[in-house]
Amino acid sequence: MKPYLKPQQPPLKPQSLSLFGLLCAGFYTLFTLLPNSHSLMVSWPWVFLWQVGLLCPLLWLISQIWQQRSWRLLGIGLDAIAVLGLAAIILNGVFAEFSHQAVWYGWAAICHLMALYALNQWCTREKGDTLLQFQAVISIAFIIVSLAVWGGQTVAPELARIAELKAIGLGATFDLSNNNLRNWAPLGHQNYVAGYLVLALPILLGLGLKQVGWQRWLWSGSFILGLVDLYTTNSRAGFLGFAVGLLLFLIGVAIAQTAHRKKLLGLGVASILAGAAIVVTNERLRSLAIDALQGRGILDDYRVITNTVGWRMGLSAPFSGQGLGSVPLVYQQYLPIWGNRRAELAYQLHSTPAQLWGEFGILGILLAMGLTICIAVAIVRRYRPFSDIRPLPSRVFSFDETTTSAERGPAEPLPPPGTSPLLLISILSALVGYSFVSLTDYQLDNPAISGTLTIFLALLAVELRPVSKAIQLSQRIRYVIVGVATALILTLGNWLIPIHRAWQLSSQGFTALLNEDIPTFVAKLEKAHQLAPWEPYYAHQLAWNLGNLAYQTPEPALQETLRQQSVQWFQTATTISPYQEFGYSNLGWLEVNQAPEAATQAFASSAQLVPAKRDVFLGLGYSLLQQGRSELARQACLLEALRHPTIIASPIWQTTPLKSLYPSLLEALEMTLSDLIAQTANPTLDQYWQQSRARLRWWRGDLRGAEQDWTALGDTIGLILTKLAADQPVSAEVATLPDSPEKFTLQAWLSPTEREANLILAWSTYQSTYNDTSTQTMPPELLSELVESMNQADSFTQWFNQTSPTRTLQSQRLGFNTLSRHTDGPTPSDFGLRQERITVSYLFPSLWASPLYQPALDKQLQPLWNQVLEAI
Repeated sequence: MKPYLKPQQPPLKPQSLSLFGLLCAGFYTLFTLLPNSHSLMVSWPWVFLWQVGLLCPLLWLISQIWQQRSWRLLGIGLDAIAVLGLAAIILNGVFAEFSHQAVWYGWAAICHLMALYALNQWCTREKGDTLLQFQAVISIAFIIVSLAVWGGQTVAPELARIAELKAIGLGATFDLSNNNLRNWAPLGHQNYVAGYLVLALPILLGLGLKQVGWQRWLWSGSFILGLVDLYTTNSRAGFLGFAVGLLLFLIGVAIAQTAHRKKLLGLGVASILAGAAIVVTNERLRSLAIDALQGRGILDDYRVITNTVGWRMGLSAPFSGQGLGSVPLVYQQYLPIWGNRRAELAYQLHSTPAQLWGEFGILGILLAMGLTICIAVAIVRRYRPFSDIRPLPSRVFSFDETTTSAERGPAEPLPPPGTSPLLLISILSALVGYSFVSLTDYQLDNPAISGTLTIFLALLAVELRPVSKAIQLSQRIRYVIVGVATALILTLGNWLIPIHRAWQLSSQGFTALLNEDIPTFVAKLEKAHQLAPWEPYYAHQLAWNLGNLAYQTPEPALQETLRQQSVQWFQTATTISPYQEFGYSNLGWLEVNQAPEAATQAFASSAQLVPAKRDVFLGLGYSLLQQGRSELARQACLLEALRHPTIIASPIWQTTPLKSLYPSLLEALEMTLSDLIAQTANPTLDQYWQQSRARLRWWRGDLRGAEQDWTALGDTIGLILTKLAADQPVSAEVATLPDSPEKFTLQAWLSPTEREANLILAWSTYQSTYNDTSTQTMPPELLSELVESMNQADSFTQWFNQTSPTRTLQSQRLGFNTLSRHTDGPTPSDFGLRQERITVSYLFPSLWASPLYQPALDKQLQPLWNQVLEAI
């Protein structure tokens, strides 16, 4: 018997929530409330639990079809969107360059689609309010967990730090403009928290208006607490999204409930006043409002860069996109030259349209547009145009007035009891508000947010379709569906099991590494790589850890063996993932002494991806110098100094063979800076080059030239340094400087009896100014070195340039695991050793600053970068 479709079928028999449905609810709750869930879901064993949770909706849907002998359609055009989405996911996996990643993320998307159909199969209009109240209860728990975890893990330590600073006489306050202090809990990032709250708050508000008695107090109080939670995220997109959602909520209720427009108008005015107060008192919102009023762009430079990357990704593969999950793998290939220091790496493009276009191509945009059009058309058809909309029945409010049938007019009958119109308005307000958040962030890979969106879509489908249509399935068809589904699950399981086994083995290997069991670590990671050879994470971790062990091993033979193994694994990693600078840079440092030609090629590949990356051109110059190519080496080091001026003050130039290159490098640098000053028409860039030349001249002892440049720039600190070098009094000028690391350092030099206190203040001010919380207080040994070196110096210039303490550091790749979507392993750092002076990096940071984002600078340097790379 063939399946058939009844155009007007009576509602299906309600079904209870099965075991699989309860498991879906349980996993959704777990990954919504679990602190730092977005990172834990890509570590073992949480990744396995996440994947089991993804499987449950599919099993639930199969069990529903088997028990009910039917397939209920979504209606309102959503089934066509679902088919198009399924086809797009399949095409995406077929044509993606990194097909395994596309299948991994495509499988998650399909499971969410199955969750939508499973919810649609279970939910009826009578169950709509129950499902929405379940979502609201989860939201309340989310708000409580968010404030409690953030307060305990972020607020309390920061208040303790502020108390320490106040104890030494340095003023400090709790400042939400500091990215590290915003409310990240429980999802792992403040933008995720804000996005979830934008979805949750309209529902709490709607329930607060709909219910009476103690329930009204519960929902309304939770709504107010949620507003506090949203404020602690300090998310501009979150504030904007909530404001838009609230405005739509008020308009929708005012149109539908004519009898209470005055009360709603009062609520609207109060909301506007409260919003204005928040904008005025919040620095981020105030600056955003000023930029908007002055006609400047409201997108920050980081998002301008990531959106540009997404646009370039989509243009290169407009029909299928680069593939789901491809952003961290191809990001640097499409990174614009003018933004590479500001946004060197990303695993998402901070814009849902950009992410869909970049990973999905035109099909992703069509899916988003189609979904929006289907819902909009269904709303218009269901409730008629706004001019003919009926007032909401009084049962959705607790007001005393009633709405008579005469007031309703001749409109078609109200829908059967279910999700109230007020709560429907709440859902729509939440979705529209969240659409504004999605313009500046991509959050669909977060189970809490994607799960909430799935629930809302299911509720909209149930409420907006005219009748409940279902395909009746014969026993034979059900056998076929279950058989095909079982075969697909087994096939997918055959693909997924090795991936999870590799994840488990790597986790065991990292545990062995912590216990210094190197053979076990290597064996586990090698096996993980064999099971998932398409995953670059295992090869990268093997390569870096073996190379790190090589640097720590004193035995020459073992050191060389480990180094060669590290080189081989880095070569494997760069073959798997050819567009990531990390592998090339560290391969270059590993090879620079033993195989400088190979190192040159590795550094060149790195520079082609991220030319403004710190130490890349230094490594390139060093490898060229090892080959006797002195002139080209000088040009490479010159480019490093132009982009990262602190390099000229590094003790590294006292080592062989760089020592021989240093004098001619400084000479060439000053000539190049003079040429750039003469050629540059951009005032901001001209100031940067003149500051660079003034600093260089002062460093070389050309006080007259430095004074000329700093006078032209009006740089007070620079002029103080020239006066100090000439033994002129500067106490009056130093006293007028604003509190800064430079001021307190100068005071430490001028007041020998107060050196310790002033140096501590300088260090703390640096931390507060630059949000550097890596070291809360100045290490005692460093303080002792600074004081002792000051005491022994004959002049400030001698102390600053020659005898001040130095540090040898390795640049840590703090986001490596997060960007790799594997968080089990250690955090790598670059093998290139950076030698820097404390005076340059921490005590006079403004004088030696290298701009993080200045497009004109990188555009001007691009021809010079290309010239060196082409000469290799």
